[in-house]
Amino acid sequence: MTTSNPQVGWIGLGSMGLAMAQNVQQFLHREKKPGLRFWNRTASRGAPLESIGAVGCHSISQLVRQCDLVFISDEHCVLIVHKKTSDDVALVSIIDQILAVEDIDGKRNSSFVAAPVFGATPAAQKGQVLMAMSGPSEAIELASPFGKGVIAREVMIVSDEPEKATLLKALGNFIVAGTMEIVGEAHVLAEKSNLGSGTLEKLLELNFGSLAYSDSTRMTQGVYMPGEGQSPWSNLNLGIKDVQHGISCARDAGTRLKVAEVALEHMLRAKQFSDENGGRPLDSSSGYGIIRQDAGLDFENEFIAIIMIFCSAALFYVKYPYRHQESAPSRMLYRLHIVRHAEGTHNPAHDTTILDPPLTERGIEQSQELSQTFQFKESVGLVLASPLRRTLQTAHIGFQQTLDQRYYAKGSGAGVQKGAQFVLEPDVQAHSSRPCDTGSDISILQSEYQDLPWDILELDPTFPNKEGLYASDSETLKQRGWRIQRRLEEKFKELANTARPDIVVVTHGGFIRFVTGDETLVIGPAKARSFMVSFDQDSRLVIEHSLSG
Repeated sequence: MTTSNPQVGWIGLGSMGLAMAQNVQQFLHREKKPGLRFWNRTASRGAPLESIGAVGCHSISQLVRQCDLVFISDEHCVLIVHKKTSDDVALVSIIDQILAVEDIDGKRNSSFVAAPVFGATPAAQKGQVLMAMSGPSEAIELASPFGKGVIAREVMIVSDEPEKATLLKALGNFIVAGTMEIVGEAHVLAEKSNLGSGTLEKLLELNFGSLAYSDSTRMTQGVYMPGEGQSPWSNLNLGIKDVQHGISCARDAGTRLKVAEVALEHMLRAKQFSDENGGRPLDSSSGYGIIRQDAGLDFENEFIAIIMIFCSAALFYVKYPYRHQESAPSRMLYRLHIVRHAEGTHNPAHDTTILDPPLTERGIEQSQELSQTFQFKESVGLVLASPLRRTLQTAHIGFQQTLDQRYYAKGSGAGVQKGAQFVLEPDVQAHSSRPCDTGSDISILQSEYQDLPWDILELDPTFPNKEGLYASDSETLKQRGWRIQRRLEEKFKELANTARPDIVVVTHGGFIRFVTGDETLVIGPAKARSFMVSFDQDSRLVIEHSLSG
């Protein structure tokens, strides 16, 4: 085993595995170390890794012969890899559950480390998962350089017994499932008692932390029952498996996880609901739909019901475009998402004299959270953003799972194939003429955002002047709002028959009312509000339904 400069290998390139493997390869490249060796059942999944210097192997045997340290992200390969390893290879398993750990540890000189991670794919892409490691200290020491700052934001060293990290992961999964159960029951009570889900969700956001709030948005924004063709955040079948594992661990220890048992019952009934509806994929939070049914409500909440009405209306409109007006919807409905920028450096300081302030570290974190929580990633065809620094950054970070790959550095892992178009629109810039609401010269933006294609920065050079078309008087602001509404109508019509028909507008708190026409609308930093909208005969935007908030 080469401990000073180990050859690293990776097995298993699911969505999580690929994201983490890319981070490892980028680290190896920065450190001028040998490129990552990898293997996956479907070899084509390794194309992104090969593009940044990793080397594919034809078989597991070839990989383990060449490597000193092997990360495994495929539960079906753990025992296979162990049988094929030489005496001095360290194995690090990233997967949640280790089967027959006792059959692995101690039978060879190879060292086995269990290193499950906490977090979803977006966190893995940014190296922000939490990792727990258990195993022999020598093997942990060998793997540690690839933990904090590469794969994970932090690494917990749990024990020298590999199964202890796996148990910790099971407890983490139990806490997640239990929180979803509690939040789901609370939402049903809030709805049945006419308190309202919005009020409860605000309480969860302000007082109960990001986990409870994130679970809440998965319910109120319909994530628990993804639309046709959309993938769940966390697959229900995997969630069931995780909870069952936690219950089994408790049974083996002579205790019970009663909350987990209740959650599992609801998840299994949600699985039955899925099977009865053509095997429609559901999210692991879909037990909420069963809780609703038990309380006499529909499985689908109001948000999903409105979406279903929208989809039916849109399909009818496309299928029968030449029918008389009374036979078709009176106005075509579109889905619009309004986003306020994340925290800028002027916000905590209340300093309006800062020219075109960028995001704070907290603002960057808020944008990253938006990237994870925004539900309609695969439905957006256009992201329209103000060209000020804080809105540009919010859009670029917050929609990295939505925007096309060409808007990001090659090999960064951000952006998607055939993703949304990114357009900077001066008409949605901040409404006042204060320095904090005034944009930078285009040449400055071009030097600061060199990863962006040049065409996106081909803007009207007068936009920072706050004169003429961009003046801050009330009449000019109304004209800007109307121009945006007309442009939105044109763009919605262009996108109507595509796979990505939605539009996102990233703007400023003070200008939101000019986009929507709603004087009372307030949106928090890096938060998205979704609406079904139409346009009247004068191309004025009309909010038909609010889908969130």
